[in-house]
Amino acid sequence: CRAITGRESQVVSTEQTKEPGTGWTTLERPTTEGTQIYLPPFVEKYDSRDLNFAWLKVAATHQAAHLEYGSFDFSWERPAQRFPNLRHRQPAPQGRVDMQRFFNLFQDRRLAYDIFTAVEDSRVDWLLKHEYAGIRPIYQRAQEDALTGRRALRTLPLKEAMLEVLTLMSLTQTSAADFPTVLRPYFKAASAITRRLWASDTQVEDTAEATIRLYRLISRLPNRLLASNEWDGGAGD
Repeated sequence: CRAITGRESQVVSTEQTKEPGTGWTTLERPTTEGTQIYLPPFVEKYDSRDLNFAWLKVAATHQAAHLEYGSFDFSWERPAQRFPNLRHRQPAPQGRVDMQRFFNLFQDRRLAYDIFTAVEDSRVDWLLKHEYAGIRPIYQRAQEDALTGRRALRTLPLKEAMLEVLTLMSLTQTSAADFPTVLRPYFKAASAITRRLWASDTQVEDTAEATIRLYRLISRLPNRLLASNEWDGGAGD
């Protein structure tokens, strides 16, 4: 972890915290905890010792990559590279640190935080697999395995379904055909925004700008379950 990040970092057992993790590895902690890497004391996901060690390596690398690629170094003033800076077109909110100021932009802070977490994971995963080719095979294996046990989209209210879609974009390929008609325009717009983060010159401010746009998109959805006939028959036709 220190070799990847080029800075001091502390590895902490997940047994020392009761709070649930965030992100697809379920190990990351809230955005404010940017110096610690959480790992379980034992890994027994597979019958093979080599596969368990590979998963541990992926989990450590994924979290260390958040440090390397600046996930915790957000600056309100620093411009994004891939988006026009919408946050600079309105009065800067109050906050003790810049990341707090950013989340104070949103009426539904939890929704904004969940969007930010998902798309920052996606940005970091792309950079890591792009720049560290040696870990790519086991990283992709861990991501594919992370799909197991995730809730089916049709069992989720619409807003939660779109949040899950953002995670799926990082883990696997999805297409508009996977969704009912009512969600397809949202998926296409979310996909176009998220894919702009898959580039070597992106930084956390780009994720912030993507979050603003995705929040405006997802917050318009009613948070209700679709009936089976709406899902299968193409709701909104």
